[in-house]
Amino acid sequence: MMHSMYGLFGGGFNMMFGGLFWLVLIIIFLYLLFRKVSEDNSHHHTRSRKQSALDILDEEYAKGNLSEEEYMRKKNNLRQ
Repeated sequence: MMHSMYGLFGGGFNMMFGGLFWLVLIIIFLYLLFRKVSEDNSHHHTRSRKQSALDILDEEYAKGNLSEEEYMRKKNNLRQ
């Protein structure tokens, strides 16, 4: 009995779609990696913007430009 050099799975069909499978797998991996990195960056920037707003609010309260009630209301709004 003669066996081909490709073994049990044959050559043509498997070679063509085997490469396509790996290409799709790599594209999915890169997409998920890009999405994770951009998600991490967006959370970082959002957090720093909120921190900056709280810093400005603290400064305005320290200057006496805001009442305690107004300060607390705005601070609670920023933390949400």
